[in-house]
Amino acid sequence: MIRYKFEDRLPRLEIGTIADADLEGSATTLHLKTGDGEESLPVIVRRNSSKITLTCHAGWGDVRQTIYLTQTPCHFGGSRAWFLCPLCDRRCGILYLTKQFGCRRCSKLRYASQYESPRERMRRRLIKIRKLIGPDLVIGHPLNPPPKGMSVKRWHELADEYAALRKLYFREGEKPCAWREDAPTARDWKQKVRTAMEQADEARRPRRRKPPSRTPRRPPASPAPGAAPQAR
Repeated sequence: MIRYKFEDRLPRLEIGTIADADLEGSATTLHLKTGDGEESLPVIVRRNSSKITLTCHAGWGDVRQTIYLTQTPCHFGGSRAWFLCPLCDRRCGILYLTKQFGCRRCSKLRYASQYESPRERMRRRLIKIRKLIGPDLVIGHPLNPPPKGMSVKRWHELADEYAALRKLYFREGEKPCAWREDAPTARDWKQKVRTAMEQADEARRPRRRKPPSRTPRRPPASPAPGAAPQAR
Protein backbone atom coordinates (compact mmCIF):
# COMPACT_ATOMS: atom_id res chain seq x y z
CA MET A 1 0.00 0.00 0.00
CA ILE A 2 1.25 3.50 -0.84
CA ARG A 3 1.78 5.65 2.25
CA TYR A 4 0.48 9.13 1.65
CA LYS A 5 1.87 12.13 3.46
CA PHE A 6 -0.91 14.65 2.86
CA GLU A 7 -4.43 14.34 4.22
CA ASP A 8 -6.15 15.48 1.02
CA ARG A 9 -4.97 12.36 -0.84
CA LEU A 10 -6.58 9.77 1.43
CA PRO A 11 -10.21 8.60 1.33
CA ARG A 12 -12.17 10.12 4.19
CA LEU A 13 -15.51 9.78 5.93
CA GLU A 14 -17.05 12.97 7.29
CA ILE A 15 -19.48 13.18 10.18
CA GLY A 16 -21.83 15.33 8.09
CA THR A 17 -22.32 12.45 5.68
CA ILE A 18 -23.44 10.18 8.52
CA ALA A 19 -25.73 12.83 10.03
CA ASP A 20 -27.43 13.57 6.69
CA ALA A 21 -27.93 9.90 5.77
CA ASP A 22 -30.38 9.17 8.65
CA LEU A 23 -29.10 5.62 9.29
CA GLU A 24 -30.91 4.82 12.54
CA GLY A 25 -31.35 1.03 12.65
CA SER A 26 -30.53 0.51 8.97
CA ALA A 27 -27.56 -0.09 6.69
CA THR A 28 -26.63 1.70 3.52
CA THR A 29 -23.70 2.11 1.17
CA LEU A 30 -21.83 5.41 1.15
CA HIS A 31 -18.77 6.50 -0.76
CA LEU A 32 -15.59 7.78 0.82
CA LYS A 33 -14.33 11.03 -0.66
CA THR A 34 -10.92 12.56 -1.23
CA GLY A 35 -9.90 16.12 -0.41
CA ASP A 36 -11.02 17.27 -3.86
CA GLY A 37 -14.55 15.96 -3.27
CA GLU A 38 -14.20 13.03 -5.66
CA GLU A 39 -15.80 9.74 -4.66
CA SER A 40 -13.41 6.95 -3.78
CA LEU A 41 -14.15 3.58 -2.13
CA PRO A 42 -17.65 2.39 -1.22
CA VAL A 43 -18.26 1.61 2.45
CA ILE A 44 -21.21 -0.14 4.09
CA VAL A 45 -22.44 1.77 7.14
CA ARG A 46 -24.73 0.28 9.74
CA ARG A 47 -25.86 2.45 12.66
CA ASN A 48 -27.05 1.21 16.02
CA SER A 49 -27.91 3.94 18.56
CA SER A 50 -24.59 5.61 19.49
CA LYS A 51 -22.23 3.64 17.26
CA ILE A 52 -21.75 2.73 13.63
CA THR A 53 -20.14 -0.27 11.97
CA LEU A 54 -18.04 0.37 8.87
CA THR A 55 -17.27 -2.34 6.33
CA CYS A 56 -14.98 -1.50 3.43
CA HIS A 57 -13.64 -3.88 0.77
CA ALA A 58 -10.25 -2.39 -0.09
CA GLY A 59 -7.43 -3.71 -2.26
CA TRP A 60 -5.33 -4.78 0.73
CA GLY A 61 -8.22 -6.63 2.42
CA ASP A 62 -11.53 -6.07 4.16
CA VAL A 63 -11.73 -3.38 6.83
CA ARG A 64 -14.42 -3.75 9.49
CA GLN A 65 -14.51 -1.36 12.45
CA THR A 66 -16.94 -0.10 15.05
CA ILE A 67 -16.92 3.67 15.56
CA TYR A 68 -18.67 5.30 18.52
CA LEU A 69 -20.45 8.62 18.19
CA THR A 70 -20.86 11.47 20.64
CA GLN A 71 -22.55 14.86 20.72
CA THR A 72 -21.75 18.27 22.16
CA PRO A 73 -24.33 21.03 22.81
CA CYS A 74 -24.20 24.19 20.70
CA HIS A 75 -24.41 27.71 22.14
CA PHE A 76 -27.64 28.60 20.31
CA GLY A 77 -29.43 25.30 20.81
CA GLY A 78 -29.18 21.90 19.24
CA SER A 79 -26.17 19.61 19.26
CA ARG A 80 -23.24 18.66 17.07
CA ALA A 81 -22.21 15.09 16.28
CA TRP A 82 -18.63 13.79 16.41
CA PHE A 83 -16.72 10.60 15.78
CA LEU A 84 -14.68 9.05 18.57
CA CYS A 85 -11.42 7.94 17.01
CA PRO A 86 -11.11 4.15 17.49
CA LEU A 87 -7.34 4.52 18.09
CA CYS A 88 -7.13 7.40 20.58
CA ASP A 89 -10.77 8.09 21.65
CA ARG A 90 -10.39 11.73 20.60
CA ARG A 91 -13.31 13.67 19.13
CA CYS A 92 -12.94 14.32 15.40
CA GLY A 93 -15.14 15.24 12.47
CA ILE A 94 -13.25 13.28 9.78
CA LEU A 95 -11.91 9.72 9.73
CA TYR A 96 -9.20 8.76 7.24
CA LEU A 97 -8.70 5.29 5.81
CA THR A 98 -5.14 3.94 5.73
CA LYS A 99 -5.11 0.28 6.78
CA GLN A 100 -7.88 1.18 9.22
CA PHE A 101 -10.01 4.19 10.06
CA GLY A 102 -8.43 6.82 12.29
CA CYS A 103 -8.15 10.56 12.87
CA ARG A 104 -5.53 12.74 11.19
CA ARG A 105 -3.20 12.61 14.19
CA CYS A 106 -3.25 8.82 14.51
CA SER A 107 -2.79 8.41 10.74
CA LYS A 108 0.27 10.75 10.92
CA LEU A 109 -0.99 12.98 8.14
CA ARG A 110 0.01 16.54 7.30
CA TYR A 111 -1.65 19.44 5.49
CA ALA A 112 -0.21 20.34 2.10
CA SER A 113 0.08 23.99 3.16
CA GLN A 114 2.65 23.00 5.80
CA TYR A 115 5.10 22.18 2.99
CA GLU A 116 4.48 25.27 0.87
CA SER A 117 7.06 28.02 0.52
CA PRO A 118 6.11 31.55 1.69
CA ARG A 119 5.65 32.64 -1.93
CA GLU A 120 3.23 29.77 -2.63
CA ARG A 121 1.22 30.64 0.50
CA MET A 122 1.09 34.28 -0.60
CA ARG A 123 -0.23 33.24 -4.01
CA ARG A 124 -2.86 30.97 -2.45
CA ARG A 125 -4.10 33.85 -0.27
CA LEU A 126 -4.15 36.24 -3.25
CA ILE A 127 -6.22 33.79 -5.31
CA LYS A 128 -8.60 33.34 -2.38
CA ILE A 129 -9.17 37.12 -2.19
CA ARG A 130 -9.65 37.37 -5.95
CA LYS A 131 -12.37 34.72 -5.78
CA LEU A 132 -14.26 37.06 -3.44
CA ILE A 133 -13.78 40.49 -5.04
CA GLY A 134 -11.94 39.88 -8.32
CA PRO A 135 -13.29 39.46 -11.87
CA ASP A 136 -10.78 36.68 -12.60
CA LEU A 137 -7.82 34.88 -11.04
CA VAL A 138 -5.06 36.97 -12.64
CA ILE A 139 -3.11 38.60 -9.81
CA GLY A 140 -2.13 41.72 -11.78
CA HIS A 141 -5.71 42.65 -12.80
CA PRO A 142 -7.82 45.20 -10.87
CA LEU A 143 -10.53 44.30 -8.37
CA ASN A 144 -14.29 44.57 -8.63
CA PRO A 145 -16.51 46.88 -6.55
CA PRO A 146 -18.05 45.37 -3.41
CA PRO A 147 -20.33 42.46 -4.40
CA LYS A 148 -23.89 42.17 -3.21
CA GLY A 149 -24.04 41.32 0.49
CA MET A 150 -20.52 42.56 1.34
CA SER A 151 -20.07 45.70 3.40
CA VAL A 152 -17.83 48.51 2.20
CA LYS A 153 -15.70 48.15 5.33
CA ARG A 154 -15.07 44.48 4.60
CA TRP A 155 -14.23 45.27 0.97
CA HIS A 156 -11.68 47.88 2.05
CA GLU A 157 -10.06 45.38 4.42
CA LEU A 158 -9.72 42.79 1.64
CA ALA A 159 -8.46 45.39 -0.85
CA ASP A 160 -5.83 46.68 1.59
CA GLU A 161 -4.68 43.15 2.38
CA TYR A 162 -4.55 42.33 -1.33
CA ALA A 163 -2.47 45.42 -2.18
CA ALA A 164 0.05 44.81 0.60
CA LEU A 165 0.30 41.09 -0.10
CA ARG A 166 0.69 41.58 -3.86
CA LYS A 167 3.57 43.98 -3.27
CA LEU A 168 5.35 41.41 -1.11
CA TYR A 169 4.56 38.65 -3.62
CA PHE A 170 6.10 40.54 -6.55
CA ARG A 171 9.12 41.47 -4.42
CA GLU A 172 9.58 37.82 -3.49
CA GLY A 173 9.36 36.88 -7.18
CA GLU A 174 12.43 38.96 -7.94
CA LYS A 175 14.48 36.57 -5.76
CA PRO A 176 13.04 33.13 -6.47
CA CYS A 177 15.70 31.23 -4.48
CA ALA A 178 13.75 29.60 -1.66
CA TRP A 179 16.81 28.64 0.36
CA ARG A 180 18.46 32.02 0.68
CA GLU A 181 19.19 33.36 4.14
CA ASP A 182 16.81 36.33 3.93
CA ALA A 183 13.83 34.31 2.70
CA PRO A 184 10.70 35.50 4.58
CA THR A 185 8.77 33.20 6.83
CA ALA A 186 4.98 33.07 7.08
CA ARG A 187 5.12 35.04 10.33
CA ASP A 188 7.19 37.80 8.68
CA TRP A 189 4.95 38.52 5.70
CA LYS A 190 1.75 38.16 7.72
CA GLN A 191 3.03 40.79 10.16
CA LYS A 192 3.97 43.11 7.28
CA VAL A 193 0.55 42.71 5.69
CA ARG A 194 -1.16 43.37 9.03
CA THR A 195 0.89 46.54 9.54
CA ALA A 196 0.11 47.79 6.03
CA MET A 197 -3.61 47.18 6.56
CA GLU A 198 -3.57 49.16 9.81
CA GLN A 199 -1.77 52.06 8.13
CA ALA A 200 -4.22 52.10 5.21
CA ASP A 201 -7.18 52.00 7.58
CA GLU A 202 -5.73 54.86 9.62
CA ALA A 203 -5.15 56.95 6.48
CA ARG A 204 -8.72 56.35 5.27
CA ARG A 205 -10.36 57.54 8.46
CA PRO A 206 -11.41 61.23 8.45
CA ARG A 207 -9.34 63.31 10.77
CA ARG A 208 -11.32 65.21 13.34
CA ARG A 209 -10.40 68.80 13.90
CA LYS A 210 -9.59 69.71 17.43
CA PRO A 211 -11.84 72.46 18.83
CA PRO A 212 -10.01 75.70 19.53
CA SER A 213 -8.89 76.00 23.09
CA ARG A 214 -10.77 78.68 24.97
CA THR A 215 -9.14 80.44 27.87
CA PRO A 216 -11.51 80.74 30.82
CA ARG A 217 -12.60 84.29 31.57
CA ARG A 218 -11.30 85.69 34.78
CA PRO A 219 -13.83 87.21 37.16
CA PRO A 220 -13.48 91.01 37.70
CA ALA A 221 -11.19 91.94 40.52
CA SER A 222 -12.97 93.12 43.67
CA PRO A 223 -12.09 96.70 44.73
CA ALA A 224 -9.69 97.17 47.55
CA PRO A 225 -11.22 98.10 50.91
CA GLY A 226 -11.51 101.86 51.37
CA ALA A 227 -11.15 102.65 47.63
CA ALA A 228 -13.61 105.06 45.97
CA PRO A 229 -16.15 103.38 43.66
CA GLN A 230 -15.51 103.87 39.91
CA ALA A 231 -17.91 105.98 37.98
CA ARG A 232 -19.90 104.25 35.26
